[in-house]
Amino acid sequence: AHPRPSSSSPALPVGKFRKSSILSRINLDNFQTSTKIEALREEIYHARQKNPSAKVLVFSQFTSMLDLMAFQLERRGTKCVKLDGSMSLEVRDRIISDFTLNPEVNVFL
Repeated sequence: AHPRPSSSSPALPVGKFRKSSILSRINLDNFQTSTKIEALREEIYHARQKNPSAKVLVFSQFTSMLDLMAFQLERRGTKCVKLDGSMSLEVRDRIISDFTLNPEVNVFL
């Protein structure tokens, strides 16, 4: 079984996001999540309770929101990958393969 989302916050590895990301412009030590991100975490939790091998696909036209989601999910122990339009085809293929083949990656943003 998968643990329920918790409030503990292990840090993300340095360099996990781009310089242009919203994450490089905010104080991550004081980051407070949003109700949208918490609702997403709850949906992921419930999906994984029903099926531990479930994978979740999340769409947003706002890349800043995807960055914030990825940051918060990773902080809480949910492995995810993120694809955006600026990535090369090789990187996109690698991300899709990682999501498809790696059982530890649960969320595709």
